Amino acid sequence: MTSITVPEYLDEIKNSAFLGTPWLEDRLSVEPYVVVSHVVVAGNPQLCKGDLVFPDGVTSIGDNAFYSCDELTSVTFPDSVTSIGDFAFWCCTSLTSVTIPDSVTRIGDYAFFECDSLPSVTIPDSVTSIGNGTFEDCASLTSVTIPERVTSIGSCAFEFCESLTSVTIPESVTSIDECAFGYCTSLKSVTIENPECFIYLDPHTFSNGCDAAGDYSFTGTIYGYNNSTAQAFAEYFLYTFERLEYTPTSTTGTCGADLTWNFDESTGTLTISGTGEMNHYFPQAAAPWMRLNVTSAVIEDGVTSIGDGAFFDCTSLVSVTIPDSVTSIGYRVFYGCSSLPSVTIPEGVTRIGDNVLAFCDSLTAVTILNPDCEIPYSSTAINNGFDGFTGTIYGYDNSTAQAYAEDYGCKFESLGAAPEPVYAPADVDGNGEITVDDTSAILQDISGQIFGEIQFSEAQFKAADVNGDGRLTVDDVSIILQYIAAKLNDDTVQISDFI
Repeated sequence: MTSITVPEYLDEIKNSAFLGTPWLEDRLSVEPYVVVSHVVVAGNPQLCKGDLVFPDGVTSIGDNAFYSCDELTSVTFPDSVTSIGDFAFWCCTSLTSVTIPDSVTRIGDYAFFECDSLPSVTIPDSVTSIGNGTFEDCASLTSVTIPERVTSIGSCAFEFCESLTSVTIPESVTSIDECAFGYCTSLKSVTIENPECFIYLDPHTFSNGCDAAGDYSFTGTIYGYNNSTAQAFAEYFLYTFERLEYTPTSTTGTCGADLTWNFDESTGTLTISGTGEMNHYFPQAAAPWMRLNVTSAVIEDGVTSIGDGAFFDCTSLVSVTIPDSVTSIGYRVFYGCSSLPSVTIPEGVTRIGDNVLAFCDSLTAVTILNPDCEIPYSSTAINNGFDGFTGTIYGYDNSTAQAYAEDYGCKFESLGAAPEPVYAPADVDGNGEITVDDTSAILQDISGQIFGEIQFSEAQFKAADVNGDGRLTVDDVSIILQYIAAKLNDDTVQISDFI
């Protein structure tokens, strides 16, 4: 092959398209690089020396195009270039200057991998992501400017950049992948401006060395906003964290499919309204109110769950109101709420997550009204310091609250015998709905009575005896089944219509 004609409709040429062809080898024997249809497909390490200035009209630099051009010292791209391919300048060890124009929208994975003489780089505003290993092992890189349009930083993007001393990650960045700034031995300052940025949970995401045990560590400072993912990351790995000052831009929003939140700056009160489950926040994100000075939280009736990390490290929170509609409280919900003195967990809550009230320094009283509430078997579920919980847990006799207090040496005060549950007519399982599950339970109780086995409590028996004759029979089951069948066609019918 001695010549190539490229049709106008061809919009992409892979860098390996001409690899090994006599045509390409002939061209590279006399030219520093070869351009095909505006794409630089390959360079010659023996001829690419000193300063390289690409002519106008070049639109992209192909993958691996200048691999190991170790005498190349500077590269200047024309405004026509829009893409720099994967591994494009890999191992260009003498490269000291790169000028990337605003026309470039993509810088490929490992594009400048092992360019260990490159001292600085400015990424243009046109780039929206920094790929995997893009500047990995650029040992001389002392500064990098990340523009406001970048939304993600890939894995190993700046790993082993041993001269990098500080980095500011703008608010536009929503994710930082594993090892992004790993083993940057001179790194002392990391500023993360997006409080909800996803940060890969591994110490090597930001590290500047190893500790005595050989584990990755970071001895610098991470700067971020109060209750941000940056703070959560730093505290998780015991890294030094300093807070940035914040001026709120939003005091209302959504926190679930059908939930909204509103913050009153004059009173410091956060109100959560609507129906259904709350979003989870820890550790993937941060609650949208985490930078606000929330002193009081009012969760209104209709909310059914409090999501993981919802009030994580809300250090100004002094009161919280939880309605009976809430059935579960997630992981680390009130972790680090150092000003919270007391909390009452209502009867409707059947489960609380681990670390739910961990390191609440001012906490002196926890009241748990559901005698069967599932409490994690962990000393960190409820504590006000490293020595456990020195306050008082209030609950009913023989409750899970009492068992927890006794297991972990906490003071317990009884609220007396647990009240008998109240059951609506026919709803013998107490879940708020009348279904065939209720009729099955009644039939089992009827069968048990034949053998002298009593399953229902007095309150359940009264709810099951829908005809009020003082006995449980198939007549009661028949009435309930009639109601269930009618309910399928008319949602307005009530069980009382059939009694």
